[in-house]
Amino acid sequence: MVAAASRAAELESGQDGPWRMALVKMALGQSSYLSGDVSTARKSLDEAIAVITADQPLWRIGALYLLSVVATDEGRLDEAESRASEARSLVERFMPRGSSETSAVSIALGRVLAKLGRLEEAQTELEKGLSARRSQDVNPWPTLLGLLALARVRAARGDRGEARALLREAWDVVDAYPDAGIFPALLEQQERELSKRRQREAALTEVLTNRELDVLRLFEGDDSYRQIGQSLYVSVNTVKTHVRSIFRKLGVTSRHEALERAREKALI
Repeated sequence: MVAAASRAAELESGQDGPWRMALVKMALGQSSYLSGDVSTARKSLDEAIAVITADQPLWRIGALYLLSVVATDEGRLDEAESRASEARSLVERFMPRGSSETSAVSIALGRVLAKLGRLEEAQTELEKGLSARRSQDVNPWPTLLGLLALARVRAARGDRGEARALLREAWDVVDAYPDAGIFPALLEQQERELSKRRQREAALTEVLTNRELDVLRLFEGDDSYRQIGQSLYVSVNTVKTHVRSIFRKLGVTSRHEALERAREKALI
């Protein structure tokens, strides 16, 4: 994959017009990324975007999408969001609704929103992008990136069943492509993470006592510890003991965080 793109870059060097080299650099960037070489992908894509002008919106959208994907993996989330937002602006100006470019940009934006912890927004973008791609015969790589990202988002929001279904869908795509680059390894890694999450959640359900769950549910209101104790017919010191135990077991430091973690784990 990378060798072919590199050879093309060598053949194109010195040919007429920088746009030809830009396209080759984009191909090399994508191939390098799919092979796991993010640093080469970054270098190639930076070189491509530098010579793509405003009157080439389709190519610029493609380069911006790829740069957003790479920047997300590098942890450069401000850049990743900026690249995806610029690509979306160009899509809205120049591309028909429902095009493959539109769906790929939604996936790029959804990936960075997920990394930023904006899970509801990320889910909306990823589902929108995948919905469009499922009805088209398009490049499978953005689809796989979207399926992996959405599976992680759904798992984080407590829907492990849907996360597993998305990973199965991703395996169906991978199985159709003998040279699927990094995706088999990414899928295996994510399946392991999902399995570990399930084990952790089961353990949490076991270690939280019934009385601790009673206290946890009363975090929903604004009751003081004394009022919680009165509701449960225990002393305020007993409530404080339960609260410390809940915080330790859930790995949190506040009532709000405890409620969020409990909802993620489907404890309440």
